[in-house]
Amino acid sequence: MTYHKTFYMNISAQVKNLTPYELIYILRADLTEEITLQVIEKYEHLLYTLGAKKIIVHNRGRRQLAYPIQKLKDGIYIQISFKANGEIIKSIQKSLKVSDEIIRYMISRNVK
Repeated sequence: MTYHKTFYMNISAQVKNLTPYELIYILRADLTEEITLQVIEKYEHLLYTLGAKKIIVHNRGRRQLAYPIQKLKDGIYIQISFKANGEIIKSIQKSLKVSDEIIRYMISRNVK
């Protein structure tokens, strides 16, 4: 019983030391629903494997862009909230930059 108690205390202490972040990215609107789900799962899994905690994904749906980006007028907005350290942010940015499906992204620190 002591082991379990210590184990959970260590996990909660690790989560408390992580910074809350929000990642919003825009996918090309011409992607199929299947490819859209694959991309969402790819980045959710990447965050998980890099060590992010409390990952929450929201598909905000297809929306018209405020201005054309890469000659596109619509995009699919995805929001991911998570807790992580700075090293994870650098790694995820590298992956987001080279993706053909993503036309824009923004990672911000949530301040409470």
